[in-house]
Amino acid sequence: EYDGYIQYSQNTQYLSFGTAQAERLRITSAGAVGIGTNSPQSQFEVYGSSPIVRSKHSTSQKYTQINHNGTDGYLDWSSGNLILRGAGNTERLRIDSNGNVGVGTVTPNNYSNYTTFTINGTTGGQIDVESNGAKYGDIYTQSNAFHVRNKQDSGSGFLAFHTTNSGTCAEKLRITSDGKVGIGTNDPARALDVRSGNSTDVVQFSNDSGNKVTFGVSSTQVSIDLLASKSFRIRSGSDDRFNITTDGKLIAKSTHSNGAVNEALRITTLGTYSSSNSINAGPAISFGQFHGNYPTWTTAQVAGIRKGANWHGALAFYTNSGS
Repeated sequence: EYDGYIQYSQNTQYLSFGTAQAERLRITSAGAVGIGTNSPQSQFEVYGSSPIVRSKHSTSQKYTQINHNGTDGYLDWSSGNLILRGAGNTERLRIDSNGNVGVGTVTPNNYSNYTTFTINGTTGGQIDVESNGAKYGDIYTQSNAFHVRNKQDSGSGFLAFHTTNSGTCAEKLRITSDGKVGIGTNDPARALDVRSGNSTDVVQFSNDSGNKVTFGVSSTQVSIDLLASKSFRIRSGSDDRFNITTDGKLIAKSTHSNGAVNEALRITTLGTYSSSNSINAGPAISFGQFHGNYPTWTTAQVAGIRKGANWHGALAFYTNSGS
């Protein structure tokens, strides 16, 4: 009996090779080659507890290999880049020695302490996202612009942005199919709809110098809050039209021509005051102060009045008593 052998079976028409009195390789009648198995399931099969197929360079001793450890499959290379090529030996994908991945490029971007995925094309790169073969969105570059799209073959869609707070991931911003933007809501009612939950301060604008303005809303009021040292103004073009100074003064401005007086401030009240003379109260201004002992205002008022349908250019000055 020999330790090594080459055997051909006339009955089953296979060729086997053995060493140390054990079969090591078999070529079946169908031409399938098995190493470590006498019944290969493919054209070439390596069978074992940790099988490896290796390609090794004779000079540099560098190699590429594939193996399976019983749980996971591996494609290993000892140095350099891993390159996948298509028809005509054209490179399609590269993984460099730092783990950066490039599609359509031989030089994927490389940044310190980052692993990158670079897509390159003649007019840009694009990533499509599909579900069951239906496209739902993509990310792409074109003409020096970066695009994020909810692009579907049919129907309507939206873009949603999520963040995680204390381990809970939730939607924070949504752009609907008709272009409305919702912050804190997934159903914006206007072009921009900001909802702050239980907070009364809703929106704040500020600059690097620490100047800021805060817009707020509660169940009883809407507020615009400024820093104590800042005034408030409304402009038309480059002209100031309305100011609130830091000490609370109201200033309304208008332009005039050739000495003509133009209206600078209009305060309008709704409803009428009826008496036996049918006198109707027009725009009114109230003056007063809060009395510390009583939760009421003590006021005096100035109002424009009319009788019937005609204005008479009169001003009325009166107090809470009606006089």
